[in-house]
Formats: sequence, structure tokens, C-alpha cells
Amino acid sequence: MRGLLTTFILALATLVSQGQVTWSVEPLDIKPVGDDFAPVLVDSTLYFTSVRDRVQVVAYTDAATNKPLADLYCADIRSGKPGHIRLVDGTLCTPLNDGPASFSPSGDTVCITRNIPTGKGKRNAELLGLYFAVRTGNSWGEVTPFAHNS
Repeated sequence: MRGLLTTFILALATLVSQGQVTWSVEPLDIKPVGDDFAPVLVDSTLYFTSVRDRVQVVAYTDAATNKPLADLYCADIRSGKPGHIRLVDGTLCTPLNDGPASFSPSGDTVCITRNIPTGKGKRNAELLGLYFAVRTGNSWGEVTPFAHNS
């Protein structure tokens, strides 16, 4: 009985291991280097959140770290390599924290995290909410706040 149980367990382990897939994970060569996180692949475009310097009229920084605020970036992936890194523009880009992002299965709806306005155009860097936008063609539509942001 003990030998039969051992044989059964070994056979089951063999079946389970045959159904497993092994992945090789390697870092992408994304330049310039920033504090990059929360990558999402939508079709052949990689979206990610990054804390990196960028050219802007007024540069906002985190008061605690003196680093730039988070922005949403993307790059087309071809043959496993990222192309030109670009700031996601339009309604998904604000002067303050934008990202991380999550996409619908079709990739046409995005949910992003960003600072919540606190009145008079100001935003509290520590108060974040969820916002949604729908893509029409090649551009993102108006960003709508989640009804239960507080």
C-alpha cells in the first residue's frame, strides 16, 4: 500500500510539472533611467509609471524626496525591445501624480490613480483617487473620477 501511494504521488507530481510553463524574466533597456514601476502591456504598447525628470514650464516635486512626481509613460514593443519612450499625453497627463494604470481587456478603457483636487485648482499629493478614460481612435477621452473617491 505504501509503495502504491508513493507511486501515485510521484505520478501526480510528474503530471503537474508537465503542465507548468517556465518564463525567463529580463530587464528592459529603458533609457533614460527613472524609478519605473507598474508595467502593463496592452497589445504591443508597454505602459508604465515613472518618477523621472521631464521638461515642463513649472517643475513639481515631492516635498519629502525632492524628486519629480509620477507620470504615465509608454513605449511600443517590437521584437521584445522597447521603442521610443514617451509621456502619455492628453487627458491622462497632469502636472502632479499620474499612475499606476490598469486597462480593460480590450485596452480601450483605462483606470488611473491621480491626485484628487482639493479646491481652488490645488491637489493634495497624499490624497489619491481613481479616474477612468475611454480611448477613441488614437486619443484618450475626458477623464472621469470614480464616484466613490473621497
